[in-house]
Amino acid sequence: MRSRRRRRIVGAVVVAAVLVGGCSGDSPARPTTAATTTGPTTTAAPTTTAVGQPLLLAATGVAVPRPGPRPDRFVAVTVDGALVSVDATTGTVIRELARQADPRVPHTGEGPSPNSISGVALSLDGRTAFFTVSPEPACGNVSEVPVGGGVPESRGDGNHVAAGPNGHYATTSTCAVTVRLGGAALGSVSPPWEAGYRSAAWSPDGRFIAVESSNEGPGRFLTVFDLATGDTATMTGPDDIGYRLPAFRNDGRLVVAEQREGGDPTTAKVVERADATVVGSFAYGGEVVDQAYDATGTWLLVTLADGWLRWFGGGDQGDLGDLGTGFTAADW
Repeated sequence: MRSRRRRRIVGAVVVAAVLVGGCSGDSPARPTTAATTTGPTTTAAPTTTAVGQPLLLAATGVAVPRPGPRPDRFVAVTVDGALVSVDATTGTVIRELARQADPRVPHTGEGPSPNSISGVALSLDGRTAFFTVSPEPACGNVSEVPVGGGVPESRGDGNHVAAGPNGHYATTSTCAVTVRLGGAALGSVSPPWEAGYRSAAWSPDGRFIAVESSNEGPGRFLTVFDLATGDTATMTGPDDIGYRLPAFRNDGRLVVAEQREGGDPTTAKVVERADATVVGSFAYGGEVVDQAYDATGTWLLVTLADGWLRWFGGGDQGDLGDLGTGFTAADW
C-alpha cells in the first residue's frame, strides 16, 4: 500500500484491484487547468485529482504495434438499429451481426423505450465486436459477438466500450469505468460526479485508458487512468473548450474532438497525453459523433452526424460513404 497527496491506493493486487462503487456521488466543479497561448498553439497542463479508488492492472502492458495498411473491413451501427460488418473497399455489407430497435421510431406505448444499439468497438485481433445497448438499464448493457457470425452474449453494464490488449476491454457508463476480460470484471471505479463517464480509448501500449468525462455542468474533459501506477489525471482545453471522443494514436498522443460551448465538435486536436500540449489539428469535415483508431493506431475512422464515414491516416484522408442508410458509430 502506498499513499499520495490527494489520492490513495487501497488495495494490493496480483492481477487487478476490484473497486466497486455506486452511480452517484459529489459533483465538483469542472476541473481547471493552467493554460498559456503562444501564437496558434495552446498548451494546457492537466490537473491531477483523486477519482475515487484507482484502477490497477498488471496484465495489460504490450509492445506498441507497428503501423500497418488501412483496414479492409470495419464494423458499424446503422441508423436503423443493426450491427454490421462492412467491406471497406467496396462498401458492401458482409453480414449482419446483431439488431435491436430502430431508434428513429417514436416510442408511444407505456413502459421503457425499446433498446437500441448505441456503440461498437472491435477487438484488436478483429475477431470480436463489442456493442452497447441502451437505454435500459440506465447504465446500459455491453454484449459481444464474433465478427464471423454467432449469437451475441451479454457481458454486463456499460454505455460505451473500448477494446484493449490481450482480450481486455473497458466499459464506461454513468456508473463506472470497468475493465473486463471475457465476462469477468477485473477492476471498476465510480466517478465522484453525477453525470459520469462516456466514450473511452485504450493506449496502444495497454497502459492508459482515456475516458470522456462530464459533470452536471456543460463541461467535457478527459480522465486518464494509468493502469500501471493507479494515478489519474484530468485534461481539458483552455477557457470554454472541452475535449470529447478520445482516440489514441500509435505514438501515444491523443486525438480529441474539440467542443466549444454552444457549438458542434467539427475540429480535431492532437494533444500530448503527458502534459496536454496541442501539437496539431485538422477538420473532420462535419460534426463528429464517434471516432476510433485501428489496432495499430494508424488509421482513424470517423463517424459524422449525417451518417457519413471518413478516414484519416498515412498523410491522406477519404470517404467510406454511408451505405445509403447512414451510420451512428464504427470501428476497425
